Amino acid sequence: MSDVAAYPLFQDTTEVNAWAQQGGGKDDFFVYDRQGRLQVWLPANGTVDTDLSVPANVENLRKLLQEAAKAP
Repeated sequence: MSDVAAYPLFQDTTEVNAWAQQGGGKDDFFVYDRQGRLQVWLPANGTVDTDLSVPANVENLRKLLQEAAKAP
């Protein structure tokens, strides 16, 4: 498995400060499997807490990513 995405990813930096430019809002999470099929969609204001400053939420997202990677 490659650690390089085949599509552009946006990473905020201190210099850009996109978080502030977007009004501090969060984006949805989209988790795809190896075949490019959507496995999980977590809307920013959905029922699943996606605040990654909470360790339990990071662990939950990690598990979702691992499951998507296992999908046939």
